[in-house]
Amino acid sequence: MVHQLNYWGLLWANLIALLVSLVVYIKSFYKIQFVWDIVVIKRLIKTGLLLLVNSLVWTFMMSIDKFVILGFMDYEALGIYSAALIGFSTLVMIPQSLSSIFYVKLSHQYGSNNDTTTLVKTINKYTCIMSLVVSVVSIVAYYLLPPFILFAMPAYEHGIRSAQLLVMGVSIYSASMLFGHLFTIQRKNIKLLRNTLMLCIFNICFSSGLVIIFGRNINYVALGTTISYGLYGILLCYSMKKESKCGFFECAYNSIFPVCISIGIIQLSDALDMMWLCKVILALFVFSIMSLVLFKKNIISVLKFTD
Repeated sequence: MVHQLNYWGLLWANLIALLVSLVVYIKSFYKIQFVWDIVVIKRLIKTGLLLLVNSLVWTFMMSIDKFVILGFMDYEALGIYSAALIGFSTLVMIPQSLSSIFYVKLSHQYGSNNDTTTLVKTINKYTCIMSLVVSVVSIVAYYLLPPFILFAMPAYEHGIRSAQLLVMGVSIYSASMLFGHLFTIQRKNIKLLRNTLMLCIFNICFSSGLVIIFGRNINYVALGTTISYGLYGILLCYSMKKESKCGFFECAYNSIFPVCISIGIIQLSDALDMMWLCKVILALFVFSIMSLVLFKKNIISVLKFTD
């Protein structure tokens, strides 16, 4: 279908795959017993519908950079950009897994006391730990991707820089991922949806704007996406400030700040004339020292809480 319909063939292929799954398991639907409870249904619609819409909007957001490339460039550029997307989709699994684990703990804590202040403090602690972990992974991935692409996918050599930019985008996005759980746990899903819509607007404006201003290059699309994630993180910090007594700078310190440190170390080590492996070791050493100095209190408190 991709050969016949190009990019749209991917969408049709997914739709057909879903329909096939529906046909295969259609007999199972006859065993379902429907119990209609108006009160429960209203509650589900009130909370679940907004989450469904948010998921659909998020799916669209993840395709914005692809549509920008198709709109301003060609399918060859999209193919090269796929190397960056592979790195992005692989790395984002790590913070998503951590986020799922932390979400269970946060829900259990809030359900036991309904204390927003305690919930926000715990979110900040977990966010700091996740930012540190993702920063370490991003430093390694930033330097490991170029030799890997050159070895395994030499035809995608021109996608190396965009892949590195998206690695930084993953770290920025992951840094504030847990802040969204505050709205989900407190059933304020309309605010979660509002922030996701703002991310879409950011991504459309910056991805297409940089291409229009500086030229048709996939690196500008990746840079626009990374900037959008940065603004999204700032927006979530501001939303946390409005929903709790936690200050904006405290939220930013625990989320965006560790990532900014890692990005700064990456840029400085990039300027050095040495092997990529030496750069990784140096960057990790410097980041570890700075993390222990700046975030020692949070690291110890989370370890004690986990025990």
